[in-house]
Amino acid sequence: MKNLFRSVIIMLTLFILIILVSCQVKLADNITLPSSTPIPTPTPSNLNTSPVIIDSLGQVEFRKILNGDKSNIRNYDVRVAENEGAFQKLWDDHTGSQTNPLFLPKVDFQLKNVVAIFLGDRPTTGYDVNIKKIDETKDKIIVYLEEIKPLPGEEVKADITQPFLIIEIKKSNKIIDFENSLISKSK
Repeated sequence: MKNLFRSVIIMLTLFILIILVSCQVKLADNITLPSSTPIPTPTPSNLNTSPVIIDSLGQVEFRKILNGDKSNIRNYDVRVAENEGAFQKLWDDHTGSQTNPLFLPKVDFQLKNVVAIFLGDRPTTGYDVNIKKIDETKDKIIVYLEEIKPLPGEEVKADITQPFLIIEIKKSNKIIDFENSLISKSK
């Protein structure tokens, strides 16, 4: 009986190893998955969502909550929400829905702040906002932003978009500055 049990265990182990070796899964180099923090995945069906990614750039880690190209915020804007009420207001302004609210991601505001970047109206598809890095000094946190624009000759749709990015960073009482000199601000 012991031999049969050992044989089954060995065969299961070999089977699992074969499956793992045959599946070549590669994570991007900048993905870090913390073991102690659960990662919620917002997936409302009518929002453009992407997988939740933890990035470590510069000196401050951040977690992408949501990004996309449709927002009710039509002009360039950056916002910081330090509590649930401020986040709810930001979310309502973004979704434009106060009577039929969309899924509001959970954030632990005792440990985190929410930072949102809205590029405002763009004339076509193909625009996006990216965080190059987030640095921390003794006085402030600096978020370096980058606007991704369609490449010349790239096929785009003539559809007005409003690219946005919402992230969470560690809780801090420091001033949060945004470096975004290359972002064209729509009026």
